[in-house]
Amino acid sequence: MSSAGNSFETERVGETLVMVPQDNLNELHIEQFQQVIGQVLEQIESHEVRHIVLDFNRTEYYGSSALGVFVKLWKHVRDADGNMAFCHVSPYEREILAVTRLDKLWTICTTREDALAAVRDTSTRPPE
Repeated sequence: MSSAGNSFETERVGETLVMVPQDNLNELHIEQFQQVIGQVLEQIESHEVRHIVLDFNRTEYYGSSALGVFVKLWKHVRDADGNMAFCHVSPYEREILAVTRLDKLWTICTTREDALAAVRDTSTRPPE
């Protein structure tokens, strides 16, 4: 696994990039997060990466700015005909996704293995 600054670890699994935030994504971390996303978007646009798995095994919450970044990332993934899934989502993070109805856009999985399988399954792609 490689480090993307101090805020994320990333790992490539075929056409999928697994992103693991190293800390809660509050407003203080958004600038770092956006820098990492810029690098990820370059990989999507160059067709190196098609799918994204966000693994939240080291976090308990994320702020509203993080949700905006997730949506931006998802739009690029969708345009690349890819999928995005979340795993190891805390109860609080799951509640935020449910309240904002963003849980309808992305597959929420218990394990990384399930999330990797979900992004490769084209039938899990949400409607545009």
